[in-house]
Amino acid sequence: MLSDVIGIAVILVLLACPVLVVVGQAAWGVRIGQAQPGARASGPRGS
Repeated sequence: MLSDVIGIAVILVLLACPVLVVVGQAAWGVRIGQAQPGARASGPRGS
C-alpha cells in the first residue's frame, strides 16, 4: 500500500516538474521583459 502511494507521488512529481519549469520560465521571462526589454534575450544565468 505504501509503495503504491510512493509510486503515485513520484509520477506526479515527474509530471509536475516540466510544467513548473515552463511556467516559471514564462513568468520569469515576462517579468524580465517588463523590467528590462533588452535583457530577455540573454536571460539570467546561474539563477
